[in-house]
Amino acid sequence: MTETDVRHIHDDLMALKQDIALIKNILAEEYELSDWAKAELERERRVPAKELVCLADAKKLLLK
Repeated sequence: MTETDVRHIHDDLMALKQDIALIKNILAEEYELSDWAKAELERERRVPAKELVCLADAKKLLLK
């Protein structure tokens, strides 16, 4: 492995480290849902289970 390859891998790892730190900070925050989001969640919770589509079926529909 050349020095250039090692440097590139190092730079990629440092970028990933920063991205992970950002994601951890976002996940650590405790946000409150907006009124709009609460209303949407409540509306979706009223959808009967028989009307829901499983993930496997959704994938099939998307990959057609």
